[in-house]
Amino acid sequence: MPSPADLYPHSVYSSGTVYIVDDVEPNGGSVANDDISDICGEITLTEHAKKCGWVRRFFEGMTDYKVKGINLPKGSRPAAFFRYWKSELEGKGANDLIIVYYHGRAGNNGIDYSWSLDGYPRAPVNAYNLITMINRAGVDCLMLLDCDLPSRFKEKWDRLPGSIEIVANGGQLRDTFGNRIENAGDFTKAFLVSLGTLLKHIDTKRKRAISPLTIPEVMRSDRSLDFKPFCLRLDGSTNGRDNLVKRIKIDPRAMRESKKVEFFAYTIQGGEVEQGSEATIQVAIDEGIDMEGEDDSSHGLFCPQ
Repeated sequence: MPSPADLYPHSVYSSGTVYIVDDVEPNGGSVANDDISDICGEITLTEHAKKCGWVRRFFEGMTDYKVKGINLPKGSRPAAFFRYWKSELEGKGANDLIIVYYHGRAGNNGIDYSWSLDGYPRAPVNAYNLITMINRAGVDCLMLLDCDLPSRFKEKWDRLPGSIEIVANGGQLRDTFGNRIENAGDFTKAFLVSLGTLLKHIDTKRKRAISPLTIPEVMRSDRSLDFKPFCLRLDGSTNGRDNLVKRIKIDPRAMRESKKVEFFAYTIQGGEVEQGSEATIQVAIDEGIDMEGEDDSSHGLFCPQ
């Protein structure tokens, strides 16, 4: 039986950019360190600043992607936030990948889903409109949201050629009086440690991963979170079998060669996918053959492949 990594055509992105929304130190120095214990080390900053620093250090040290912190000038209004994104998205297309990280407060549903930044603008920014803007730009986007996200949106997005995958904290644990329980796992740290540990141990026998992995798959072994990460995908999967559908994944074999984290676009529908490939890879996953010499059938993914 072929490796699941060989069943789907995949392409390399021509560029990759990581955006840290509400980054308190957008001009921070680069830190390249292979020791994952240094990625989430103690930093004497606020929780928000600490997490922005972790994400910056990880992507600058373990990928070849460009990292940009978004920290608008004092007095900026929501319109300036969207002008920034309009400028950034111009010239980007299907061969470009953008990764958007946000940690902070979020609320409401549907067209009113918004983020409240620590910096500027002080007024909430409409995150639903941001996702719509990225969707219409036709780029592939991975959003990592350490904030509240509705699992069911009242209003839907149009299904356009680009692929958007939103991975967010799966929920918030509360006590019997309805109060939120703090420190019940950390989504940002779980993501960084899971991916960094995979890279660090990519050459050991125990971690001889061979099949491409989504972010929820990478995080499946983490037990620090009370809820599995929630995954929302915007693609053409509901528009018929002939529509192009992609998944944003890492390839452990490429990581093993480059010693870097890199994402690829895997075509699972439309394009050049052979009939039967999707069913074949799902059987492979169900039988738990993603690891050489290790049964991993109890992956417990929250969202389907």
